[in-house]
Amino acid sequence: MSRMRVNIGFLSILIAMIMVMPAFGSQEKVVAQGDGIVVTEADVRAMRAMDEGHITPTRKALVEGTVRVMLFAREADKQEIDCPPAEGTEGFARTMAMAGCYMLQRLKKMELVAGAEESFYRANWKRFQDRKTGDVRSLEDVKAGIRQHILLAKKKYFFRQEFKELCQKYNVVLTGSGS
Repeated sequence: MSRMRVNIGFLSILIAMIMVMPAFGSQEKVVAQGDGIVVTEADVRAMRAMDEGHITPTRKALVEGTVRVMLFAREADKQEIDCPPAEGTEGFARTMAMAGCYMLQRLKKMELVAGAEESFYRANWKRFQDRKTGDVRSLEDVKAGIRQHILLAKKKYFFRQEFKELCQKYNVVLTGSGS
């Protein structure tokens, strides 16, 4: 009987230790860090949880996307950008809202030069040619689509460049678990 008590006592201590251990070792793994910015696995999980599930990004894309959101949100805070969607939110939801406001503020400054649509149309006229008849759609018919195409390409380039510059500004380095 005494042996049984020792085992139960030992088991109780072991269970208590196991329950306490996560509190001691609960520090999240850092996936990126720089001057005043630390991105952890918890941030990456939060980013993944906010994903609507339409696309399954690679691990690297998910980590870089999380770092991008953190950097853009930091800049929004630093520049004191008015961000109504962030009001009343906390945690990563606030971070996402602030990053969104930063991007919108930056995009407001992005405009197309006069004649960009026409220039694209002339350089890529075969894209607008009907394969069966050979007729080329008019500029007016395709102008809105061309504008969206150019703006999307500019946005992609702009945000890649913005991310790169902010990583340099804050000396952000992915710690290797981003790949």
